[in-house]
Amino acid sequence: VMSALQHHVLRPAAGIPAHVQAGTFGDVALTQLSAVSAHEAAEGGAQPEVERMAFDILLAVATDPAHGLCGTDFLHGSSHVSGGGLGAGRLQEAGRKRVLRMLQGLQARTVPAHAQLLVRVAEQAPTLVASFLGACPWPVEPQPSVHWWTGATLLGQLAARVAPQQVAQLGLPDAAAGGRGPPPLDGAAVRGMLRCVLPPPLSKGVLSHGLQHGNVLVRYGMLCVLCSLLAALRPLLLATAAAVRSARQRAVLQPRGGSTGTAEVQGPVAEGVEAAWHAWAARLQMYLRSHLPDPQVLIAQLTTLEAEAESPAEDMPVHC
Repeated sequence: VMSALQHHVLRPAAGIPAHVQAGTFGDVALTQLSAVSAHEAAEGGAQPEVERMAFDILLAVATDPAHGLCGTDFLHGSSHVSGGGLGAGRLQEAGRKRVLRMLQGLQARTVPAHAQLLVRVAEQAPTLVASFLGACPWPVEPQPSVHWWTGATLLGQLAARVAPQQVAQLGLPDAAAGGRGPPPLDGAAVRGMLRCVLPPPLSKGVLSHGLQHGNVLVRYGMLCVLCSLLAALRPLLLATAAAVRSARQRAVLQPRGGSTGTAEVQGPVAEGVEAAWHAWAARLQMYLRSHLPDPQVLIAQLTTLEAEAESPAEDMPVHC
């Protein structure tokens, strides 16, 4: 069955139209393929190529528009819907929701193949995984368990992988260089981006709780998660700084009177745009501070780690 799907349905030479391929991969089929990839990895006794084929099929239908479930708007930051009119757009939206339900049903905390599938999809279709991060079904309340560790760290890794594309979509430096103001911080585009770089399940309370947990492995795991989130924030902070610099340079270069042409902005107007970017950056910093652990928590964690380094090492729990 797997071989038939790969060679007679998904293969370009088969000539199967995208919308017909999409009909082949309904919710039930995607769920069964997910189960096959998980079952083979867990049992280890069946043929490994079956698991690999199921994995490859899921990756293909989730990232390749030729198979009808995802459009080019979910790949590498492109923001348009591929051609075909309104009907094609509706089909692609239905396909996106179908793939998203499949991703949400993956047992990524317990099945390595499912975790790897999420990472691979994040690399090739970051916007799709961005939607997944905004509604992640995993419980991430800190607890000393392998499932918690896997889920929390994977969320951080996914955020770091999709962040550059999500930030690039906003076009902050280009907007400032063109004399335009910043996008609304409470607008859909910015809110969607922030839900990717700071996934809602990893709230300030969850992060702070993990950093102050009584179990040293949970504290270490949450530090790893926090490092991933800071890495995810780096493209946003760099883009914001570049936008502020561009707005400042434009304000300095603009004359203080009269227009220099229809494409130029007068000096006072450019200064107003610069002020708007400064205010936007300040509001963004306030937002990030309200969603990240307080510095005092990190300082206390550093003090605890230094104290533990000076004390005799405790035996590592067997189950870890």
